[in-house]
Amino acid sequence: MPIQPVELFRAVGLAPDGPARWGAPIRVAGPGVFVVEWSAPLDRAPVDISAVGTWLSRAPDLRVDGERPTGKGLAARLAAWWLPGETIVYVGSAKALGRRLEAMAATPLGWSRPNAAGQWVKALRGFEAARTWWVATAAAEEYEDALLEAFATGVPAAVRAALPDPALVLPFANRRRPDGAARVDGVTGSTAEPPPDEEAATGSPPAAAPAGTRRRGGEPSDEQVAAVNDLLQRLACGEPSLQVTPAQANAEGAVRRLLGEDPGRPPSLLGQLLRAGRIEGAHRDLDGRWSIRCVRRG
Repeated sequence: MPIQPVELFRAVGLAPDGPARWGAPIRVAGPGVFVVEWSAPLDRAPVDISAVGTWLSRAPDLRVDGERPTGKGLAARLAAWWLPGETIVYVGSAKALGRRLEAMAATPLGWSRPNAAGQWVKALRGFEAARTWWVATAAAEEYEDALLEAFATGVPAAVRAALPDPALVLPFANRRRPDGAARVDGVTGSTAEPPPDEEAATGSPPAAAPAGTRRRGGEPSDEQVAAVNDLLQRLACGEPSLQVTPAQANAEGAVRRLLGEDPGRPPSLLGQLLRAGRIEGAHRDLDGRWSIRCVRRG
């Protein structure tokens, strides 16, 4: 029986809010603690070899035990740290919880900014279906440590013993504790600086764009923008909050396909369309963050 997020929070005296889908806006401006939950317990890590390949291409200094790995080698190292039967894959804290979670969702796998915490989650197939639970609290780091301790205590002895390093038990995508204690997973140089002229967006490797849909450097056609607006409204109106973030939207491969973006480069066209006022329901809050609201419902 997997450790349930609600029960984990209760074990340290907290009652969580949520869940929200990975990348969905969480309106907490101050500090807090959070848990990322996988959609179902699995015996094996659902490592996405395509995502791993993109990761390696973005992080040229990535090494496993000091050597440049193949995609299969890196995938195997990740899989070795999977906890069979557990659904909690990351525990974290932040001084500005809402911004931290949005930044995590918006950071492509392998890039260091805006926030690469928990990046191993994005190496998994279907990470977009993960859920987030959270609590706003001024003692965020202390509760993060308490949650990690409670999680380690709840992991069955047989699962613990099968880990490469059973001395420090952490959720799959956690690599260290707030006190600095780090597990020995052998992975170094796993992030690189993103190109300075590109906007960060969610990093699941997108599907290839159909040939000839858009020239490099060209503007999307009115037909493409209309199709994107149709898709974004379907996404926004299908969310409980009746809105989506640009990071969520770019996580949908269909958005990039409709805009004909080069799959070898980070997405940027949606941001341009937002600033140009061509996206229906677009809203920018006082902190400069964009959202796309449902305006076609009913």
